[in-house]
Amino acid sequence: MAKDLLLEIGTEELPSGAVDLAIEQLKQNAQNALENSRLSFESLQAFGTPRRLVLMVKKLAQRQKELINEAKGPPKKVAYDSEGKATKAALGFAKTQGVAVDDLVTKDAGQGEYVFALKKEPGQPAPKLLG
Repeated sequence: MAKDLLLEIGTEELPSGAVDLAIEQLKQNAQNALENSRLSFESLQAFGTPRRLVLMVKKLAQRQKELINEAKGPPKKVAYDSEGKATKAALGFAKTQGVAVDDLVTKDAGQGEYVFALKKEPGQPAPKLLG
């Protein structure tokens, strides 16, 4: 479920010539911060006067997107023996990556098949990230 976010920043009297620049910087910095935090949103607007700056974010995600990290391991022919059982190379790689050997996947990496560990990083709640 997505919710709207309204952020108001009170300022002392900004010079009128600096308000437009402050609005643009607020909008750009907020957009960068939300994207870097993996928080999706529908739209983002910024407004301002010499006494306040306002940021309006429509339909901000309540949790950041899940992140899947891929770690490349040894070649498949080194990771598994002729019977398809994991070798010490696969066992060591899985232990190093903090995943079970059964969770390792094999993919073509351009120069042959390699073993990969896929680690999922769950998304954090938006209020924790926005603080």
